[in-house]
Amino acid sequence: MNFVPDIEGQARGGPAVESAFRAVADDLGLVLRGGRDGVLRCEYTPGSYEPIEFAFRFPEGLGILAVEGALATFEGQPSEELRLAINYLNAEVQTYRFYVSEGEGPSDSVLLVRHDLLPNLDEAPPFHPRELRQILAGLCAQKAIFADTLLQIQEGRPWRLVKDALRALR
Repeated sequence: MNFVPDIEGQARGGPAVESAFRAVADDLGLVLRGGRDGVLRCEYTPGSYEPIEFAFRFPEGLGILAVEGALATFEGQPSEELRLAINYLNAEVQTYRFYVSEGEGPSDSVLLVRHDLLPNLDEAPPFHPRELRQILAGLCAQKAIFADTLLQIQEGRPWRLVKDALRALR
């Protein structure tokens, strides 16, 4: 028998999820900015990690939350080696998605890492502060592990350098 999820009748809509998320963010002491474009932003520094800028995205009317963290900024377009390294990371690291986006400046690019957070579907609270704290700490760990390596690859080192960073993890 095939598994067929039936979440349409139970899934919470975007406004309810965003409201519940704001309450959890308050519990964690996060200072959220923005919100007009469906994106809330904040800076977060767990433990001994460097501060990281986060964007919390709520796709239109869907109740799914994507948490996106900026790993690093560099000038120009991503190199072919960087593209290979990111594709390799995305295949090997299942819970996170790495990608490059345009930066604020005309020639800037930003390395990003994303984690999708699905709210609970039942009557329980859709999010728990500990769950969100763990996700933010995990994104910070991705920055600590991969940001320098990915920048070195962008500057000309071979994409296989990212394999060494993964091996060091395991």
